[in-house]
Amino acid sequence: MKKEQDSRQIRSATILREQLKLQNNIKCDSSHNKFAIMHPEQLKHLSKDNHVSMKIRSATVARAAETPEQRHSCLQEDQVHHRIARAAETPIQHVARLLGLRKMRNVAITLK
Repeated sequence: MKKEQDSRQIRSATILREQLKLQNNIKCDSSHNKFAIMHPEQLKHLSKDNHVSMKIRSATVARAAETPEQRHSCLQEDQVHHRIARAAETPIQHVARLLGLRKMRNVAITLK
């Protein structure tokens, strides 16, 4: 059990190094790319839960290697998904989402 945890930590450290190399090589030209790439501090916290963090890291690496056209189409898909999700939410879900945004961004939101 201990050996398995040690090998996982070594693998996650190797993946973190590769991730940081990729991040240093790629310029953040679009706002979508800035949000797609995680900061090293975020990745350190993710290493505790190896299964989830491996998926997130692999998705982050994949997004970092996208072409501008792929990023643009991905952004459009995300926008459509969010519009559909907002249209389908109930008034209670709407208020809960706004309160979550308020806590996240520390801004005042007026409810109609």
